[in-house]
Amino acid sequence: MSGKFLDAEKIAATLVGFNTIFNEALANMASQAALFANVIATTKTSEQFNWLGAVPAFQKWIGERKITKLRAANYTIGIDKYATGLEVDQDDLDDDQLGIFLPKIRDLAGKVVEHVDLMIMDYIANGFATTKYGAGYDGVAFFSASHKNGDGPTQTNLGTATLDDTGAFDTAMQKMAELVDENGTPLSITPTHLVVGPKLWRTALDLLKAQFGANGASNVHFGAVELVKSPRLVGSYADYWFLMDLGKSLKPMIHLVRRPVQFRSVVGADSIEKFLRDKLYFGADARYGFGYGLWELVYGSNGTT
Repeated sequence: MSGKFLDAEKIAATLVGFNTIFNEALANMASQAALFANVIATTKTSEQFNWLGAVPAFQKWIGERKITKLRAANYTIGIDKYATGLEVDQDDLDDDQLGIFLPKIRDLAGKVVEHVDLMIMDYIANGFATTKYGAGYDGVAFFSASHKNGDGPTQTNLGTATLDDTGAFDTAMQKMAELVDENGTPLSITPTHLVVGPKLWRTALDLLKAQFGANGASNVHFGAVELVKSPRLVGSYADYWFLMDLGKSLKPMIHLVRRPVQFRSVVGADSIEKFLRDKLYFGADARYGFGYGLWELVYGSNGTT
């Protein structure tokens, strides 16, 4: 009886310890998700976002207040389930070898954060076409030269120039600053971040962090925006770069959360897994989805010219 009690007690202590370590690691890990996306909780298996037309400008009140009917564009984001897990041998528990698993529990939390960040950037990187993740709220690719809201002008957030083209950054800044709503009112887009992958990191550092150019002249782009490196922008995405306005309450992306990440375990002293295989199981799972937000907040270039 006492042996069984001690076994159950140790298993329970292990669960508490692993759960605490997982949640602490999850809370303390840096994530890019909140930078790029609005995190929105839902109770549904999918959510329809009625991205609305321009909010009317503040203007002089003469006669009756001017009322503008908001024009809705239907856009639906679905929910998927994600999970991962670890197997722990009962002998390691008995022999007090759990210290070797603690880094793995922290890594488990890291994989959750990493997955969300990579998924959001994967959506962005594949926004030049509709083949993988579909169109944005206005029915065209997230990066397109054919964006049009209502009766407003056709506008673009699409580039093809390489970042080392000296005029490419200035062109992106200008295009974003020139964007207007469907009523012709400037959107006041102010780029705040440049996002690149490892290949373009040095180019971006020279562009934004060097106070002086190679000829000794002052660098007019010094400190113009913040610099972000994404590990997703490698391989076929290595030359992609994105200029973003991340200072608004709305973001370029949406992260829809149906069930936040949870730490799970199969560790009961009398569980069937322990009885049959002498194994304990730990893992994490969540239900969430991703989608495109406001294209107006991002200018993207695939660096092909």
